[in-house]
Amino acid sequence: MRGARVAMGAGLGALILGCVALVQAQDVKVTDRDRLWENFRRESAVVDAQQFRLELQGITLNADRNSPGEQVISRGTPAGMPDQPPVENINTVAGGLVRLLATYGVFTNVELGAQIEGVFQELRFNNTNTGQAAGGVFESANTFGDMWLYGKYRYKVNDEVGVAGGIELRLPTGNRGKRTGTGEFGTNPFVSTRYARDRWSVGAHVGYQFNNGSLDDQFNWDVDGIIAASSRWAIRAEFTGWNYNYAGQKIDDVYCSPGIEYSFSENITVRPTAQVGITKPALGWGLGVGVAYTF
Repeated sequence: MRGARVAMGAGLGALILGCVALVQAQDVKVTDRDRLWENFRRESAVVDAQQFRLELQGITLNADRNSPGEQVISRGTPAGMPDQPPVENINTVAGGLVRLLATYGVFTNVELGAQIEGVFQELRFNNTNTGQAAGGVFESANTFGDMWLYGKYRYKVNDEVGVAGGIELRLPTGNRGKRTGTGEFGTNPFVSTRYARDRWSVGAHVGYQFNNGSLDDQFNWDVDGIIAASSRWAIRAEFTGWNYNYAGQKIDDVYCSPGIEYSFSENITVRPTAQVGITKPALGWGLGVGVAYTF
C-alpha cells in the first residue's frame, strides 16, 4: 500500500507539473536531447552523427522484499548457488548503482553505446527458523555489475514519428557469487517508437531478452512521456516492465521512473530521477541523478 501511495503521489506531482508546463511553454519542442533514464538504450531517440555523449549516473534503491522474484539491486540472480540463502528469503534490500554511459552517433540515425556500473548492495535475509529478520543472514557487496553494449537504428517516418530497432548485449562482468551479476550472456532485441509534437512526446518499446544459461528469458516493455516546460527544462515519466518466470512462478516486475531534464548549458544536462515500484516483485523506491555531457 505504501508503494501504491507513493506511486500515486508521484503521478499526481508529474500531472501538476505537466499542466504548469503546458500553460507556461511557448515555442518549445521535445527534441532528441530529451532522453529517458531507465530506457535510454532502447528508446527511439538518438544522438547526432559524430557526436559523443557521456553520462555519469548514481541512484539509491531500496525495498522490503518478502515477495518472490530474483530482483536485487543489479537484477542479478542467485540461482545455482546452494551454499547461500535463497533470494526468496530476502527481507530488505538497500544500496545503489553508479553508472557510466557512453554513447556515439556513428551515422545519422545510428547510435552505439556501452554502459558499465558499480553495485553497492546490502541484503538482509529472514531467519530460516523463525521467518523473521531478527537473527537472519546479512550480505554486503561493493563490486561491478554486468556490462551492456547496444546499437540501434532509427527510421524517421516523418517529422513527428520515429521508429527504431536494435539489440542490447549483456556481458557477465558482475559477480554472480555476490549477487551483483547474472553470470550469463544475454541478448535483448527490441523495437521502439516516439511521437513528438511541439512541447510533448509519447513513446514505447517492446523487447525480449534471451539468456544463455539457467535464467528464464524475459519480455520487457515500457511506455513513456516527456513534456517540455521551456528551452531549459522538461519533465519525463517512464513505466517499465519485466515479465518472466522464476522458481515456477510468474513474475511481473513493473515500476515507474519520473524525472526532470534540466539543460544547464548547451552541452551539459542535469537529470534528477526517482524510481517507484508498482508491483510487489519490483524494488520499492529510489532517488538518483545523472549529469550528461555532449560534445
